[in-house]
Amino acid sequence: MSPKKWIEVYLLLVFIPLICISPVVPVVDPYFHYHKPLTEKFFYGLDGGQRYINNGITRNFDYDALITGTSMTENFKSSEFDELFGCKSIKVPFSGGSFFEINRNQEAAFKNHDVRYMLRSIDYTYLNSRKDEMPTTAANPTFLYNEFTFDDLNYLWSKDAIWLALDIVKNGAKGKRGIRSFDEYSNWNKNYTFGSKSVLEGRTEFKSPRNVKVPKEAAFQRIKENVMQNVVQLALDHPDCEFYYFFPPYSIVAWGESYEGGELEKKLQYEAFAIDLILQCDNIQLFSFNTKYEWILNLDNYKDSAHYGEWINSRMLHLMKAGECRITKENVDQYLREEREFYTNFDYNSIFK
Repeated sequence: MSPKKWIEVYLLLVFIPLICISPVVPVVDPYFHYHKPLTEKFFYGLDGGQRYINNGITRNFDYDALITGTSMTENFKSSEFDELFGCKSIKVPFSGGSFFEINRNQEAAFKNHDVRYMLRSIDYTYLNSRKDEMPTTAANPTFLYNEFTFDDLNYLWSKDAIWLALDIVKNGAKGKRGIRSFDEYSNWNKNYTFGSKSVLEGRTEFKSPRNVKVPKEAAFQRIKENVMQNVVQLALDHPDCEFYYFFPPYSIVAWGESYEGGELEKKLQYEAFAIDLILQCDNIQLFSFNTKYEWILNLDNYKDSAHYGEWINSRMLHLMKAGECRITKENVDQYLREEREFYTNFDYNSIFK
């Protein structure tokens, strides 16, 4: 057989199966890129990975409330939020997500939904980031987020998408219906051990900082651009939506790490600066649980220095609904004074006693 003939045969063997099988992806649509789940025909799970299915969920599911943020929001239960706030919510967390990445998905929600409530974490870790920064350690399937149709071939001919679609069809053929709940989606609570052994990981002391790092003017400018673009502007653009934003309650060990590294003063000043920017929006209800010392000092609430169990997510929901632990223009100075006094004077080595 001539080389030309070999090439023709090879192309036929490759492309004919692709052409035959590619319709299964847009019909079943495992990443919800084109439509919401066809639960009357197939059985869907939320199994495609956050950054592959979150945008599809946001664009095509039915809801009037959205729970999002970093891994600090993964253990929220949508059903509990719905019961408390009288809404129908989705949960679309982005583990390790930057402010820009999370806000981009929030903007997508408003394009074809009347959103009444937005619940989101405001993580200290990402305050001092560039306004357009994307995570470097996470997948970024831009072909699922943009409006450019031709690069959808990355989806239609994706091996992972094809196998997932076939699995969905197979389960549907067995009579399974429905979709796994957002209570379970991305919830990692049952996969970890909580308590001091997990959180401390052999640490036996906190050393005094060698030097206290002073915030620089460039950092405040970066924080302003980041917060204004990715937190404040969306609320200004959608005054009829109530935004419930919160600073996650990291454990006392995380605060101790900031103290030891000389970062505590910077952290406190950055937070105060961001609060001042966020409080200009009347439709943002901003909460902090940093003065819930009974949570923060109890390492049984944590799997590591920052991540808390789902019972803390539940308690936060109830407190937010009741309007407790809210930061307002009237109490912000008192909150900042109390927070500063506690964390700058706390004996971090006392947790080992």
